Amino acid sequence: QSMDEDDLLVDSDSGDAEDGLDERTTVMLRNLPEGFSRQALEELLAQEGFAASYNFMYLPADICTGQTFFYAFVNLTTPREARRFHHHFTGFCSWPVPCSSLAAVEFSEALQGLDQMTERYRNSPMMHPLVPDDLRPALYSDGTRVAFPAPSRRIPAPRLRRGRNGSSRRLTSEGA
Repeated sequence: QSMDEDDLLVDSDSGDAEDGLDERTTVMLRNLPEGFSRQALEELLAQEGFAASYNFMYLPADICTGQTFFYAFVNLTTPREARRFHHHFTGFCSWPVPCSSLAAVEFSEALQGLDQMTERYRNSPMMHPLVPDDLRPALYSDGTRVAFPAPSRRIPAPRLRRGRNGSSRRLTSEGA
């Protein structure tokens, strides 16, 4: 008796069809190489057969240095593509740069789907004009970047945290 592809792509601890978890499309890809950018991830996903399979990507980063925090949120276009992505990138180690980390993939717990990701970030300080474009969340259609919807309210500049005392300040046009 053989298993079909969907049986192979559902993680045993990810729930099952009856509780609706198989409809999830948003994943967190962890253990990215140091210095990995959104452009590098876009290129990797294209090389690995996922060029038109996602419609949202965000790599949280330090605004002052531009360094990402070794993980990304990716929303896949369908639950099937999300399962394929989960299967493909769990334990992935064929990075285009030297890196000994094995990728880990988890379904996002807090937010699921393009609508929730878009609404979460459209008014986020990360979309403020002072934040460099390559550090902002991005939307895609058929593998091509598209504009984020306009904010529905004024976007505050992001806070910059410095030092161990927890002090923070807002990003200004004068820079960090």
